[in-house]
Amino acid sequence: MACEGEKVKLKCMKSSTVLLFHAAYYGRIQFGRVVCTAREGMRQKDDVMCNMVDVSLELRRICEGRTRCRFKVEDAMFGKTCPKVYKYLNVIYTCGKCWNEF
Repeated sequence: MACEGEKVKLKCMKSSTVLLFHAAYYGRIQFGRVVCTAREGMRQKDDVMCNMVDVSLELRRICEGRTRCRFKVEDAMFGKTCPKVYKYLNVIYTCGKCWNEF
């Protein structure tokens, strides 16, 4: 998981494997625990819920099939859902063999 504004570095340890994404969601939803609290001075809210948007396709477009990938968690990349709400990215991925389909 990464908070809005953070830089993410995903990497497969073996050079013979590539990033494979299973799920990725961007937004804000809490179930009894605090996740990514807004830093002091920020004009964003961290005490509200916001829909989690499926951003799996976006991550697959820029990262899947690569051994490493870097990006910044921000609305510009994942869409402007819930303005002025401090969001986070939750990603489930593995590293595995890349299979080409013919």
